[in-house]
Amino acid sequence: MYRSIPSLKEYVVIEQIRAGAKRYVRQTGLKWVLEEILGLDAILILESVHCEIPLRELYLRVELDPEA
Repeated sequence: MYRSIPSLKEYVVIEQIRAGAKRYVRQTGLKWVLEEILGLDAILILESVHCEIPLRELYLRVELDPEA
């Protein structure tokens, strides 16, 4: 239901086991585009709020599964 909120421009799902995120960006109407961000050296860019977050900072105190 949240995808139908007109003011919602993008949202992010953060991985729990490995360093990664899925960023969904609204296109025209109700169409959403997925961008996958993977690895500790990657940067998550949130255009709607003009913010850049290095994944290394998100996972600073998280113990990741080395096999994931």
